[in-house]
Parts: sequence; structure tokens; C-alpha cells
Amino acid sequence: MAEVKVADLRVTYNRGRTVAADDVSFEVTDGEFCILLGPSGCGKTTVLHSIAGLIRPDRGEVRIGDQVVTSVEGGVYVRPQDRNVAMVFQEYALYPNLTVWGNLAFPLEARGMRKAEVRKKVSEVAELLGITELLKRRPAQLSGGQRQRVALGRALVRDPSVFLLDEPLGNLDAKLRVQVRFELKRIQKQLKATMIYVTHDQTEAMTMGDRIVLMKDGKLVQVGPPRELYEEPRNLFVAGFVGMPPINLLHCTVVSSADGLLLDAGEIKLPAPETKREKLSPGMRLVVGIRPADIAWEGEGIPLEVALEGVEPMGDSVIVHGSLGSIGLTAKWALPEIQESDRVKFVLNPEKLHLFDPGSGARI
Repeated sequence: MAEVKVADLRVTYNRGRTVAADDVSFEVTDGEFCILLGPSGCGKTTVLHSIAGLIRPDRGEVRIGDQVVTSVEGGVYVRPQDRNVAMVFQEYALYPNLTVWGNLAFPLEARGMRKAEVRKKVSEVAELLGITELLKRRPAQLSGGQRQRVALGRALVRDPSVFLLDEPLGNLDAKLRVQVRFELKRIQKQLKATMIYVTHDQTEAMTMGDRIVLMKDGKLVQVGPPRELYEEPRNLFVAGFVGMPPINLLHCTVVSSADGLLLDAGEIKLPAPETKREKLSPGMRLVVGIRPADIAWEGEGIPLEVALEGVEPMGDSVIVHGSLGSIGLTAKWALPEIQESDRVKFVLNPEKLHLFDPGSGARI
């Protein structure tokens, strides 16, 4: 496998009037599972296609291993078929008239590989993916999950330097997506493969990725391990996009009190976090973020008695919606059930609060 480096990438359409990707730079280490994450239209697929060579950028460089495959400034462009990358798309792109065996063998036979080697390689990949019993079937006889495994198998048989996956689970139902993403991560670890995976689903990103490249409006917003984006979001966009249920956001003013600085949101007043106090002063306006999982139902912290608005049982946990005056709060508790009542206690730990500038959205 190989590392991938993207430097200063810019892609425009409509003669430069539409910017799809701007100043995009990041690295994917050898054997890493990297997620390109962001909302629809943020430029993540454009970046993936630039790595594959399907798009020629206006500026920048792409390096796969030791080879520069795209360099606008250097006049270098290596054709997609010569980059030794394999792509898997949301659409399965299988040959309907060929069996599963034929679909897996086709890219190898096209290279002129000897029949004995083709048989060996196809058998190895089929066993790895658990589709050996499907080799004689045609795509029309397969379920969606089985077709996606075959599409992945067509990529695996080629032994590429890098796998590029463009929302490959988008056509699967929720239960099957969970199963296939687990299998995909298992295969990636077993092969120590370099994979770059595009998705708008933050759950896929958090559960599968070694590192996340989060994009918005064609630009990188934050790059880091999933836990870092969750616990240390760089700005309000990251805080709101990563995490489910979504983060609670309160508009606050910093005020002085006998006990020190408080974050005043009207009906809710919270002590300022000790680690942030030196950056705060009375009169400052802030947006305070509280993760639902950081709101407890007991223990140490600031207790708030809130009106119970609704409960969503999730099996191993419950999502609790409450309100205090005009302020709505959501908590996520690892409890099998909650007693229905008019009111419930939320306990907030000030040190778990995330503070943001309301103008720039930047983390404080």
C-alpha cells in the first residue's frame, strides 16, 4: 500500500465561477482508513476524483507513494488507469451478464494474467469477503449487500496501492450498512490497506475512520481522529456536524458574581470552566455547547430541574428532551428506561462545556 499527499488543491467549474475545492491539503499515511466527511456539495467527492485522476485540478499536487501523479505547476498528469488505485462507488457497477466469478476475474484477465493465477486470486478474495458460495450467481440474483461485496471484491483483486470509496454504502438499508461497514473495516485492518472513504454520514465516519478530514464549502475545516473532532471541535460547524444527538447550544453572556464568572443564558446560569476563565471577561458574548452525553442524571455538577418534553428509548440508552423556560436541552443516558413524569433532573459539569465565539464560530 502507499501514502497519499494532497497539497494546495483547487478545483473550479463554470470557468472559475464555482469553487468546488479550495486550498485543500492533507496526508493519508500508509495503511490508514481516512474519511472525507462533510455535507452534500462540500467538495469531498471532487477531492476524491482528483486523487483518482478523474478530475484535473486548477492548482495543486497529488502524490501517491513516491510518485507525483498530479502537479498543475509541474505539468504532471498521470492517467487514472496508470495510478494503481481502485474505486468503489455507491452504484455497484457490475457486469449483469457475467457471474460473480466473471466480475471478479475480468480485471485480471484484462491484464493478461494466467488462468491459474486468476483462479487463485479470485478464490482468495471470495473467501475473504465470504462470497464463495455466490461465485456462480449473476448480479440480478444477489441482494444489495452481496452486490456491494462483489464490487469491493473487484477492487481487491487488483492489489491497488490505494482504495478510493465514494459513499459505497449509500444504497443499503440501515441494518445492512452496519454489517457491511464492520466487514469493510475488518478487511482494511487485515490487509493493512490505505483507504480514502467519502461519506456525509458522521456515524460512518466516527465508527470506521482512523482519521477524519471534515470539509465545508470546498475547504478543510478540521483534520484529526474521530475522538478529537468530537471532544475538541475547532468551531461551531464541527461541533454541530459531529455527534448524535446534536450538541446543545446556548447563547450566553459572561457575568461577574460573588463566586466568580458565570455563563448567563437567562434561565440557565453556569460557572465558567476553570480551564477557560483566563480567556473570559464580563460582558463577553459566547455560544456554549453541551454534548447530550455529557448531561448526567445524577452525580456531581450543576443540577437543573427541567420540564420533561419527551423520551426516545434506544434500547441500550434513552434520549431525553427537556426544557427550562425557553431553553431546550437534550440528554443521552445509558439507562434501559426512564420514569415518565412532568419534570426531570439534568446535571451539568462545567468542565465539559465547549465555548465558541458567536461571530467567527471559533473555539475559545
